[in-house]
Amino acid sequence: MSAPSVRALDEAGVRWSHTYGMTETAGGCLYDGRPLPGVRIRLEGAGETGRIQISGPMLADGYHEDPDATAEAFLTEDGRRWFRTGDLGRYDPGRARWQVLGRADDVVNTGGHKVHPDSVVSALCDLGAVADAAVAGVPDQHWGERVVALLVAAPPGPDGRAAAEPTAWARERLRASLPRHALPAEVRWVEALPRRSSGKVDKAGVRAVFAQEGETL
Repeated sequence: MSAPSVRALDEAGVRWSHTYGMTETAGGCLYDGRPLPGVRIRLEGAGETGRIQISGPMLADGYHEDPDATAEAFLTEDGRRWFRTGDLGRYDPGRARWQVLGRADDVVNTGGHKVHPDSVVSALCDLGAVADAAVAGVPDQHWGERVVALLVAAPPGPDGRAAAEPTAWARERLRASLPRHALPAEVRWVEALPRRSSGKVDKAGVRAVFAQEGETL
């Protein structure tokens, strides 16, 4: 959920929960970072972040008439079934909560550094002039990929340097909260973010706006 949405709900006094789940888990199975009773969460690999795997009685049996996809996504270890999601996550032992970082295939690999787009979106939405944002990676001839961002302005709209030089403005404002490799190499203002029929941001549509290769700053 976007930072502006969270702020609006909090300011309105609305009680809300941040849920995580999908069709294969019959809906939400992780609420405010904590799994429901009977649900287990683990990460692939030995690092602090990794692809999320979920186990529990709510798992689907598989994909109808698609045994290959079922075998790839569902696995059984020591009698327990696990579902391999397409999302990355990490566990915060201090808060005893899980955090979903975003889609594994959305991670931007720029100059050997991995950038999670959702972390950049969150930082952008914390800028007062930004109502909403979308971040993606596009090909770069020197760095493999570069980070790009589309911004929707908060009323009454950008002015001054934010309007005239959005990339320089955003990078300067974000330097205190993001590492250098995560700073957007190109930023553009748009009236609305490209979205799919489900309402989710269309990353292909974001990349299409930045069709031509450029230089990473």
